[in-house]
Amino acid sequence: MGDMTTGLPFSVDKYDAPLPARGDARPTKNPNARRHWLMPVLVLLLGGFVFTARAQTPPANFNPQPSVLNHQPAVTAAAGAAEEEVLDYDEPESVITVPEKPGWVETFPVMVRLMIGVTIVMIIPSLSRRCHLPPVVGLIIAGILLGPHVIGMVRHTGPIIAPFAELGRLLLLFFVGLEIDLALFNRAKWRTTFFGLATFLIPLGFGVALGLGFGYSLVASVLIGSLLASHTLLGYPVVEHYGLANRQPVIVTVGATIFTDTLSLTLLTVCVSIHHTGFDGGQLLLQLGEIMIYLAIVLFGLNRLVRWFFARFQPEVEMQMLVLLFIVGTAGLLAEVIHMESIVGAFMAGLAVNQVLRGTAAQKNLEVMGKTLFLPAFFLTIGLAINLPEVGRSLMGHPGFVCLMTAGLLAAKFLAARLMGAVFRYPRNDWLVMWSLSTPQVAATIAAALVAYRAVNAAGQRLIGQEVLSSVLVMVLVTAVAGPILTEIYSKRIVAEETAPEKKP
Repeated sequence: MGDMTTGLPFSVDKYDAPLPARGDARPTKNPNARRHWLMPVLVLLLGGFVFTARAQTPPANFNPQPSVLNHQPAVTAAAGAAEEEVLDYDEPESVITVPEKPGWVETFPVMVRLMIGVTIVMIIPSLSRRCHLPPVVGLIIAGILLGPHVIGMVRHTGPIIAPFAELGRLLLLFFVGLEIDLALFNRAKWRTTFFGLATFLIPLGFGVALGLGFGYSLVASVLIGSLLASHTLLGYPVVEHYGLANRQPVIVTVGATIFTDTLSLTLLTVCVSIHHTGFDGGQLLLQLGEIMIYLAIVLFGLNRLVRWFFARFQPEVEMQMLVLLFIVGTAGLLAEVIHMESIVGAFMAGLAVNQVLRGTAAQKNLEVMGKTLFLPAFFLTIGLAINLPEVGRSLMGHPGFVCLMTAGLLAAKFLAARLMGAVFRYPRNDWLVMWSLSTPQVAATIAAALVAYRAVNAAGQRLIGQEVLSSVLVMVLVTAVAGPILTEIYSKRIVAEETAPEKKP
C-alpha cells in the first residue's frame, strides 16, 4: 500500500533487516574459499575479454546507430524528414537526425527547472488518484500534454530529465528482480517458460499474418510480429501497491518479460541482418553465445562478487546504494554491448543480488529515491515522446493497419493469458492481471521499431514503412494508458475477494 507518512506516489515497503554493523564480528574465513572463487573469476575475465572485443568490433550486419541512414544514398531527404515527424522517442541506441526545438522551460535556471519537475511529480500522482487513475497513467498523460507537440514545455531529451528517465527505466526492472521471492520464482520456472513462450509466439504469429496480409515480405512480417511479442511492466507499481508482487501469476509474468524481450531483440538482429546481406547463421550463433556468456557473468559472477564485497568490507549504507547503482549501470551497459535491451540486464542484476541485498536498508533507501524521482521521470518521458498530432494523422491515413495492429496485440496477449489460466487453473482475475501486465508496449518495442525503420538495404528499401512506425506509436499510446488502468481494476478485485471473508461476522 502507499506510504502514508512520506506521501510518495508509489508504495515503499518497510524493511528492518540492515546489514551487520561495521563493528560486528566478521565471519570465519573458509580455507577453501579461494578454490570456490576460481570459477567466478575466470568467468568474469573471459567475459571481460569477450565484451571488450565485441564493443571494439561491432557486427557488420547489424547497426542500430543512425549512421545506417547516413551511409545509404538511396534514402532521400524527404524520408529523413518523415522519420522526424513519425516518432520523437530517442532510445540510447537511436539518435534523432534533426535535433528537437528546446522547450521553453529549458531556458530557465537549473534550480527553477528542478523545482518545476519536483512540483509535477508531487501533484500529478495525487490528481490521478482523485480521478481514479493509476499514477503511472497520470504521469504519461501529463507528459503528452507538457511535451513539445502540445504545450511545448520540455523535450524528453532534455538535459536534466533524460538521464533521470534512463536510470528510472533501468531501476524499474532492477527493483522487480530485487523484490522477487526466489523460492517462488524457482517453483514457478516451468510456468514462467510456458507463459513466456505463449505470450511471445501467439502475438508473433498474428504479426506475421498481419504483415503478409498487407503485402510485406516474410522478413518484414516476422519483424512486425516481434514488435507485438515484447512488453514492458508498466503496471508493476500498481500490483506492488496492492501487495500482489509475490503472487505467483505476477512472478510468472515478470519472468515471461525476460523471454519476450530477449527473443524479440534476437529476432530483430536476425531480421536486420537478413535485410542487409541475407541470412548469416554464424552471426545468429554468435549472438546466442554472447547471451549465454552474459547470463553466466551476471547471474553467477556478479552474485558471488557482490556477496564477497559486502562480507569482506561491510560498507556503510551510503556506499551500498552507490554499489547498487553501479551494478545496475554496468549490467545495462554490458547488455547493450551485445545488442540486448538494457532493461533485461537490469532485471538480471536484480536477480543476481537478490539474496544478498533483499530486505536491507540499502534497498529501502534506493527504492525511496528511485520511486520518488527516477521512475516518475521515466513515465513522464514516455508521454513527452509521443507525437499526438502524428497519432491522429496515422489513424486517418492508415486506419485499417493501425486498428488491426493494436486490436490484434490486445487479443493475442489476452489469448495467451487465457490459455495460461486454463492450463494452470488460475482464477479469472489472476490471469486478467497477467494480461494487463503483459500488454503495455514501450521501451523494447520503440527501440526495435526505430532500428527496423532505419535499416536500409542496398536497393534503398527500408525494412518497415512509415505506416508500421506510425501504428507502433498508436499502439504504445493505447497500451501504455490502458495497461496500468486494467491492472488496477483487476488488482482491486483480487484484494476485495481475499478480504471479503474477513469482513463477515
